[in-house]
Amino acid sequence: MDLGADRRGVDMGPRPFRYARLKEGLQTLGIAKLFDHGNLHVPVPESASPVDKHAKYLSIIRDVCNELADVVAKVVTGRRVSGRPRGDHSIAIGTLPGSCARASRSRV
Repeated sequence: MDLGADRRGVDMGPRPFRYARLKEGLQTLGIAKLFDHGNLHVPVPESASPVDKHAKYLSIIRDVCNELADVVAKVVTGRRVSGRPRGDHSIAIGTLPGSCARASRSRV
């Protein structure tokens, strides 16, 4: 996702990893068993109207990050490590709650 950035492009983070077949290479070496959960759907900025000049796409970012938090929580509660090589700083809104609060609530 690159909706929190002023420049486009950081949303392409996963492509080089998939293109280089990093997952398969690490598994062949026996380093890790990895799962690719795919991309979340993130609307492109051209399909939305900025609501606020300081938080341009906040409602879209919030919705995507809520979905991301659910995915991360499922990974963490499955006793797996979650890695997310993608996006701008705004994805932390989903990764932190998914890694911490939601995961600990699921264990109770």
